[in-house]
Amino acid sequence: MTNEQVTLGWLVAFEFPGNLKQLWRICVLLTLMVVAALGCSRAFAATSANAQSPLGINLTSVNYFTPEMPLLNIFSTAGGWITHSNSSFDTGEEAYLNLDANGWPKSLTAVNESGSQKFNSVGVLLVRNLPNTSNGNYPAGQYVVLYDGQGTLTYQFDAVKNAALSSPGRDVLDVTPSYGGGIHVVITSTDPNHTGNYIRNIRVMQASNEAAVKAGQLFNPNFLSLVQHFHVLRFMDWLQTNNSTLSS
Repeated sequence: MTNEQVTLGWLVAFEFPGNLKQLWRICVLLTLMVVAALGCSRAFAATSANAQSPLGINLTSVNYFTPEMPLLNIFSTAGGWITHSNSSFDTGEEAYLNLDANGWPKSLTAVNESGSQKFNSVGVLLVRNLPNTSNGNYPAGQYVVLYDGQGTLTYQFDAVKNAALSSPGRDVLDVTPSYGGGIHVVITSTDPNHTGNYIRNIRVMQASNEAAVKAGQLFNPNFLSLVQHFHVLRFMDWLQTNNSTLSS
């Protein structure tokens, strides 16, 4: 399994957590990948960075409001599709979305909805409600959005599309972080020619990380640099242990 496949699997698991067994498997896999990336575990020799460390640390849940930002592709932390209309931010019709096997909307037409459809777009939230720090809420500057398929993506809150630098399949955003803001990615049309070429495989990253994401790099080096100094990492929140209904 490649890093890109793992990244997409992580996205699907977190956007559509109805498949709890898949979510648990993906979380366990990523937990093992963090350990491998750090090169340290209680079961193996400690690295020079943490050999004398007396400390452990809890990792926060991976979601759109985590300040850890552990993944280079921040779309992988999306909190799930939200159905929008011109008058409502959330029409509550997520259960009726026409999704493919990987969780991407194949159309903006509801499926098996008993009443009349209200939504006309779908979106996700990213890096929202992050805390104020001396370094800002999250990194400012240009971000790149890569995607497959045809359609229209729009951006709100802290992000403004730079049309001059954008091209089909690759949008460039100018991002000015603010408290409570974040990046709102919205699909306003998809598969306009009805050929099955709908928007999918969306990836969002800082422009400086584009090459790394394309090369399959998964974890944010800043995150790995931070946690490598701890002798123990606790993955309870990463594995969504609290309130889990999984059993064996």
